Amino acid sequence: MSTIEQLDVKIFRDNNSLKQLKMDWEALAGESGQTMFMSYSWVNNWWEVFGNNPNRSLFVHTIQKNGELIAILPLFIGKTNILGIKAQQRIQLLGSGGNPNETLGFSDFYGISDFLDFIIKPGFEEIIADYFIEMLDNEEWSKYRFHFVNINEGNFIHNYLFPRFNNNSRNVEVNATDTCPYIDLSQDQNLSDFIKNKDSGSVRRRFRQCLKAQKPETDKGYKIVKVENREELEDALNRIISLHQNRWNAIGYTGVFFDKRFVEFFKRIVFDAFNNKTLWLKHAIDEGGICATRMLILYNGRYFDYISGFSDDAVSAKYRPGIGLLLDVIDDALKTGIKRVDLLRGEESYKFDFTDKTFSNYTAVISEHPQAKGVNKPLNKATKLLSFIYKHTRKEIQLMQVQYINKGLLKMPVSYVQFRTKRLREKAAES
Repeated sequence: MSTIEQLDVKIFRDNNSLKQLKMDWEALAGESGQTMFMSYSWVNNWWEVFGNNPNRSLFVHTIQKNGELIAILPLFIGKTNILGIKAQQRIQLLGSGGNPNETLGFSDFYGISDFLDFIIKPGFEEIIADYFIEMLDNEEWSKYRFHFVNINEGNFIHNYLFPRFNNNSRNVEVNATDTCPYIDLSQDQNLSDFIKNKDSGSVRRRFRQCLKAQKPETDKGYKIVKVENREELEDALNRIISLHQNRWNAIGYTGVFFDKRFVEFFKRIVFDAFNNKTLWLKHAIDEGGICATRMLILYNGRYFDYISGFSDDAVSAKYRPGIGLLLDVIDDALKTGIKRVDLLRGEESYKFDFTDKTFSNYTAVISEHPQAKGVNKPLNKATKLLSFIYKHTRKEIQLMQVQYINKGLLKMPVSYVQFRTKRLREKAAES
């Protein structure tokens, strides 16, 4: 008997069907120790804001064995049509993607969800992995290409599917993408211990200066204030958006909130976290007002440091209030028994003042089955090229818009060329 025949598989395709799965989803995500990006709140809000469009349809699988729910495969189907002809069909993970070009049917590896995975009941990893590999050779799935992004080292897909990818008839390409630092607090009793255990004397000194700046007697210091109620929350969200955008726009980039859909999505997940009492949101305030803000969500015993914003021109900027807020996160975590803070994707230098621990993210692209019927190979290849052209053209237009906002119409062309030239030089130096 094949693995497929042993399992009871149900597929949810209706746009409203996620709501039917809420309780089972949260229970299984909790039992399997998922990240916040696979929580029901995150995935459902992502689908409603980013995912639900004519070029996408739900393809969520629930899998039971002997009447027990053992897996949720959080999938959707994305399609690309060229001149009305079906060019490509992709199976992707819910939470992957978000760029507006994807709403037009173009493919992309951009995503606002840092870590994605299947949701598997502990002890059933092997049977679900076998099921997935069998299905790759099944005629039902043969016409689909798979785009899996932000697969973090150590999760189910990484540990159980990657090693099996050679055991099927399709071409599979796996690439490392991001470095993801995290803070392990298991050896620290309190914030003083955390600082004392840093190897670098300069890091210890900077951290202590951040704490000293919070004392009332410090000239041009700051204080940290928690957002306490719903009335304060809306203003707090507008402030973090403003700080985040102002900083990124000032250096020539769009910033994540340039996309107004992300503003709506961000507010939804923050209010959900507030209602669930899993939100960490505090301001640093100096004599000029709010100078820094940081937002994290607590999920399955881990803090996820998702969005921050600060002003380089603040009175207290030399004391790095954004770093002071992260130290306050660590202080709160240690006081409440939380032993891990994920700093998510990116190698910003400040993260390595806090930790030397990292893991990697990966992408995996699985081609259509070589014997699949109805796959238009020339148009399939054209999809990749057109997606690349559209994505990068749109990106450059957005960067021009930022320069227009910063410099005005007349100075925008020169300012844009200067910005891009500088960035290309920086990339060349990095390589």
